[in-house]
Amino acid sequence: MKLRNLQKQYHDEQGQGKDRRAGSNLLDKTKLFLMARKSNRNHLTTEHLLYALLIGTSMIMLWRGTWGLLDTYFFPHSKPTSYSLSVIIGLLILSFTGRIVKKLT
Repeated sequence: MKLRNLQKQYHDEQGQGKDRRAGSNLLDKTKLFLMARKSNRNHLTTEHLLYALLIGTSMIMLWRGTWGLLDTYFFPHSKPTSYSLSVIIGLLILSFTGRIVKKLT
């Protein structure tokens, strides 16, 4: 359903007709957003579920492989050093990518 159809449907339900512009205040915009979300729920298919399962499984396998490689090659004989450096490197990467995201938005 397109936004104009949702706006018309909302105003028809409210008995306001066409003389009032849709989305004139925050309440109207919120109700239109919720109506749009409700109309999009019907489009979920088994294809979406399959993609979600595939992507989720892929991410878990990537995480498991990375974890195994770090256990094998990143200070394998000193677990406290390995864990500490992993935390520090992870925090540095997260702070760096957070700064990039702030610059982009």
